[in-house]
Amino acid sequence: GNKEMAYKHKSKSDLLKQADKVFGDWIKNRDTKGGKITCVCCKDEYFADAVNGDGKKIIQPLHFVGRGVYDLRFDADNVHAGCCYCNLKQRLNPKGLEYQRYRKFLIDKIGLTAVEEMELVKRKINKIEESQLRTVIEHYSN
Repeated sequence: GNKEMAYKHKSKSDLLKQADKVFGDWIKNRDTKGGKITCVCCKDEYFADAVNGDGKKIIQPLHFVGRGVYDLRFDADNVHAGCCYCNLKQRLNPKGLEYQRYRKFLIDKIGLTAVEEMELVKRKINKIEESQLRTVIEHYSN
């Protein structure tokens, strides 16, 4: 169909961008309640479409295990909506307060065993195929 044509001739980096976008939008939609999102780390509440002083969206998809780990990059348990402030802090300090808060949230949501398994995936070799990206785009497109 038309959707298929939309990504048939894209490069892998374009497919990755598109997959990140549709997946991120899906995550934000999933985590929006009454037009608002509560950050998974700091628990502050923001309107889903709120922007900061630079005009950038405050709400972002926050990855518990970093995006570089392709096995979990598009795993809905690994990604939740949060604020850009916590997202940046977590990237700057990978084991800091934001990570600890996110980890506690996940343990409450999916259990300690699942969280520990996710943490172990970081050690695996990471590759992603174009076919996998196409599957993500199809699955998470509205």
